[in-house]
Amino acid sequence: MTRPKIELIYSFLVVVMGQTQNKLITGVLLTVVALPWIAAIPALAFQEVDLERLLKVGVCSRCNLRSADLQDEDLQKAVLVQANLRGSNLQNVDLTDAILVQANLVETNLVEATLKNANFRNAGLVRANLTDADLTDADLMGADLRGANFTNATLETTSLIGVNLDGAILQNTNLESADLRGALVRRDSIQAARLCRTQLPDGSVANRDCAS
Repeated sequence: MTRPKIELIYSFLVVVMGQTQNKLITGVLLTVVALPWIAAIPALAFQEVDLERLLKVGVCSRCNLRSADLQDEDLQKAVLVQANLRGSNLQNVDLTDAILVQANLVETNLVEATLKNANFRNAGLVRANLTDADLTDADLMGADLRGANFTNATLETTSLIGVNLDGAILQNTNLESADLRGALVRRDSIQAARLCRTQLPDGSVANRDCAS
């Protein structure tokens, strides 16, 4: 079986397990499955072979793409489960329908990126720059978004259940119909965003900025 096929099967298992309601079982299963691969991810700069695979077949789970320059690339439906993209330049990239479950996107540049319907469940986006990015319908459930910059970003109908937004910048961020139940976010941060049919961390709904 080729590596891309193996990665597709593995990615499918990760996504399915991530959607189960039993978080304890999910955590155990993902740990057992993921540990051998996590240990194998290099910590240094990206691997050329991984970059070539991503651009050629669009499947590069557990790849090392750290600090890679992917600006303006069309990566729609790419499979990047547990990929290391830390510090990468993803400005204006198109990741519509992409799967980035548990991916490392710490300190990435996602300015003006198109991330519609992308799956970022349990991904790490600490201090990532998502200014003017479009995350409409994206799934960020359980993601670590501490210190991320969402200035002028669109998170309409986006799932933000259980995310950590501590220190995140939400200036003029469109949170219309977004779901933030159980999220960790500072009150002053969320007040800087556009709120309309927005489910807040406590389960209440904010309609402050809905058009009359």
